[in-house]
Formats: sequence, C-alpha cells, structure tokens
Amino acid sequence: MSTSSEPMIERERARSWWPVVAGAVTGGLLFSTDFPAHAWWLQAVALLPWLWSLGRWRPGPGRGALSGAALGAVYTGGLSVMLKFPILLALGLAGYLTVFWALLGAGAAWIWRGSEKGPGGLVGAALGVACLAALVEWLNVSVIPVWGTAQVFTRVWSAAPWAIQITSVTGVLGLVWVVFALQTLAVAALAPGAGAATPGAGAATSGAGEATPGAGEATPGAARRGPALVALLGLLLLVVGANALLWPRERLGSVKVAAVGWTFENLPAGKRTPWRQTWEQVALPLVRESASRGAKLVVTPETGLWIPKGEAAVFRERVARVARELGVSLAVGWFDHARNDNRIFFVGEEGKARGEYAKTHLIMTLEKYRPGDGQRVVTALGPYRLGGMICQDDNFTDLARGYGKSGAHLLAVPTNDWREVRHYHLENSRFRAVDSRYGVVRAATNGWSAIVTARGEVLARVDHFAKGPALVVAELPLYAPGSFYARVGDWVVVAPCALWLCVLVLVRIRRARAARTRG
Repeated sequence: MSTSSEPMIERERARSWWPVVAGAVTGGLLFSTDFPAHAWWLQAVALLPWLWSLGRWRPGPGRGALSGAALGAVYTGGLSVMLKFPILLALGLAGYLTVFWALLGAGAAWIWRGSEKGPGGLVGAALGVACLAALVEWLNVSVIPVWGTAQVFTRVWSAAPWAIQITSVTGVLGLVWVVFALQTLAVAALAPGAGAATPGAGAATSGAGEATPGAGEATPGAARRGPALVALLGLLLLVVGANALLWPRERLGSVKVAAVGWTFENLPAGKRTPWRQTWEQVALPLVRESASRGAKLVVTPETGLWIPKGEAAVFRERVARVARELGVSLAVGWFDHARNDNRIFFVGEEGKARGEYAKTHLIMTLEKYRPGDGQRVVTALGPYRLGGMICQDDNFTDLARGYGKSGAHLLAVPTNDWREVRHYHLENSRFRAVDSRYGVVRAATNGWSAIVTARGEVLARVDHFAKGPALVVAELPLYAPGSFYARVGDWVVVAPCALWLCVLVLVRIRRARAARTRG
C-alpha cells in the first residue's frame, strides 16, 4: 500500500545523485581552465557546483566518493586525451589522479555532513574541506610523483603572476588551500535555509544505504551565514594584500641573458644528428647571435648534443673556446654516453669550466639512464649566483628549494619536451621562479624557450615548433634570492592543515559519544 510520503522519498533518492552530476560538471569546468581552452580564471568558481551539491544534499562518504570520482574522471580523462600519452600510461595517470579526487569527495562529504557538530560550524567545515584538499594534493605529488607539481590542478594560475606571489611563502599547496577555501566559504555563506535538511531521525534512506535529507535537523539559515561571509571577505582581503606585499620591488640589478633552442625535426638527421654538426650548424650560430645582442649568459637545450664515448674532452674544449672567444658564459645541455647521464656543462666567460650538473628527476617509464645524485651546482655570473636544473627537475621542489636556500639569483634550465606537453610544462616551471625567488633561463628542444623573472613574469618566449631554431634575449631583473617556502617547504601548509583536520575529527567523535551517552 503506497503512502503520500513515497513520492517525496523517490524524489530525494533521485536528488541524492545530484552531487555525482555536479562533480562531472566541475570536472568539465576544470578541464576548460586547462589547455587548449586555458580559461584559467574559471578556477575561481569551477569548484562551486560540486561543493554546493555536497553542502546542499549532504551525501554520505560513499556518494561523496562517487562525486569526486566523476569529477576526476572527466577532468583527468580529458587531459590524458589532450596529452596523447600511450594508452596504458594515460589510463594509469587518469586513474591515479581520479583516486585522489574520490578520496577528497568522500572526506568533504563527511565534513559537510556534520558541520553543525564540528568546531567553528560552517566556517570550520569550510576550512576543513580546504585543508583536506591541500593534504590530498600533497599525497598526489608524493605517493607516485610522475609529474610532481605539474599534477596539481592549480598549475594554470601561473598565467596570473600577481595572484601567485603567496607561493613564495606557502608553495603551490597554499594556492590549492586558498582556491578551495574561498569557494567553500562562499558555499557556507550561501548555505541553504530550512528547505534543505541534514539527515536526522526522520531521514529517508537511499538504495545505497545512505541517509538522504528528510525531516531531520534543518540546515542553518541566514542567521548563521554571517560568520562565513565575514571569513570569506577576510580571506579574500588577506590573499590580495599578501600578494601585493610579496611582489618583489627592490632590484639588485639585472643581467642580459639568452636561451636558444630548436626541435629535432630541424636537425639534418633528427635526434641522432652527430653532435659536431648540431653544434656548428644549429647551436653555434644562435650562440653567436645571442652574444652579439649583448647576452652575458647563453643556455642551450637539454640533450641538445649527444656526445659519444671518448669525445667528451673534445666537446668541452670547443665549448670553452667559444665562451672565451665571445666573452660569454655558457650553460650547455648534453648527454654523456660514457657516463650514461644527462648534464649541464657550465663555462665562464674566460673559457674555464665552472662545473657540471646531472639531471636528478627522470620521467617515470620514459627515461632509463643514470639519474644524478641531486648535487646542486652554483657558480658565479658576475656578482650573481647561477645554478641549474634540467627539465623534469623543475616539476619538483626539492632541488628548486635547495637553490633558493643556496642564494641562487638565476637558474639555467635546459629542457626537452614534446609537442603535446610543452604548454603544461612551461606553465608549471613558472612556479619554481616564484616559490624560490630566482630568475629562470629556459632553453628547450621540442618546446618553449623562455626567460622568466622571480615574479613569474615571462619576459620573452618562443615556441620552437612554430619558429624552428630560434633564440630569446632579455634583460633579466634580479631580486634578493630565496624565500620562506624555500627554507621551510610544504610543512608550512601540511602541518596546520593536518592539525585542523585532527581537531575536526576529535571534536566530532567526542560529541557523538556525548550524544550516545545522553540517549
């Protein structure tokens, strides 16, 4: 026998799937913030459909996990298609990232569902979801760090250097926290009134065994939205003010630098073109032109020269002779077949070797030679300090922070990308300049060569797929090196976020036990 309550229960069961739909919508919005559309500014609101649905319908952790998985599948699946990875790598990466979005969905649902029972009410819950997001992204880049911080969704914010200066204090995890916190606080400030209820004693149960909103306790209305609105406006003002205060203003000086690059398609025999031919016909003319335009440092691309066994000494002598002849410092990317590793050869303007750096972070499954030991190289460039990393190294913060702590004013970063990944990699590279406060001279094969300030501004860039062999030259302003983040690292975000989540969990457990005792 049917009752008048059955249609309402059926409607609520259907609505309990709305967070999954909203998750897919947010996944699509996040994908649109990335390449090729690159509407990065949409990230300021892209999370709202998903977060609103979790706050409005209060699903259980299971349904929350499904909503997060829907978000992750749409977002990361789309990126995997754009990157044109081999099918197994694409599926593995998309699946791996989706797991973290599902974990975040489950945790966020749990936090929202009990917001009235936690410390700080809606504001405490909103900040808790942001803390959970930062910790999940920390796990994302730590458990299986395929691409390091390039895996973090806020990578696109490098398009707005004025908005990311806070990363010199917090790193990219702080940016994740801010993007989430602003939108979770917006959801809390616009929290539904009595029309939406949290599961209570009279709640209906969905087929998945989760409570759906019914006749239980009403969600706080306008009277309790005030603190969330105040917190939202306060955080917004804090972030804007911090970015303004952290924007470097006092220049130590400047140095004219150049980066040269090409694609393997431009070489007579492709990637395996003999190094002497590449050096004489492609690299050297670009180095000479850079010097003629006043460059004091010229950087060449990663593995731009493949040096066979027994020819390393000849290679070094030729590079040193050119540096001495032109009066320019060189940072030359090369592959040493004798040692089976990937290197930068630093030569001073007087023609003397200044050191060599070996690439430390190799691309999982794609690079199978000997990695470096992480030993940093810092040398003089006039009154300034010059360091170096190679390609994948700048997706990670260990070496990058080390150079910040070592007081490097600028870094030479030879890079070898490929057509589909080149935009994403340059975008992420700009964060290293900001979070450790040094200029970057990036020379690429098969990608973008660029000169980036310690503020994250791109002074000059060239896409070698569009221009072929080419160079960029710019007067690079230099600022006081190092940053708070370079000294402290991710713990500046991880520790307080973990502490707040522990407080949320402990208070919820304590109040639940007290409620059972009263019952």
